[in-house]
Amino acid sequence: MNKRISIIIPCYNCERTLERCLSSILNQTYKNFEIILADDGSSDKTLELANFYKEKYKNVIVLNLEHGGVSNARNKGLEVATGDYIQFVDSDDNFLTNDALEISVKTLEEKAVDLVVYNFTHPCFEPYLKEGLYDLTDDNQLIAYYQDFFSMNLPWNKLFKRLV
Repeated sequence: MNKRISIIIPCYNCERTLERCLSSILNQTYKNFEIILADDGSSDKTLELANFYKEKYKNVIVLNLEHGGVSNARNKGLEVATGDYIQFVDSDDNFLTNDALEISVKTLEEKAVDLVVYNFTHPCFEPYLKEGLYDLTDDNQLIAYYQDFFSMNLPWNKLFKRLV
């Protein structure tokens, strides 16, 4: 279990939430990761905060982008990512447990799957939440993946095996 994770965080005017988000990542028991902070042209102190973390931690990369939207920021992060696995995190997210990455990597490796989908609790979404492992090389599991609302629509609740 020594695979590297690239954690891509699109950042836009998130100075109030970024520190909490980064703390939840930096406190993970799994330590082989890089954090890519893709600042999407913030007008607050987000870039300043991102650069503070870059100076403090060797595994933090900061991209200073013109405002192009969240998808552009994620794609720019993918361009510089070096990890074996990809994890998207929104700047207002946080991992509730310190072993989330460790468990996810262990699951990917032990089950030989391409993707781990995190479940979470929110009353508006509870009817749609599913649990499971997906082997995207199996046609039936691929269909199940696309039928799952959260698997299909949200990038931030997954750890992906890099297939490049």
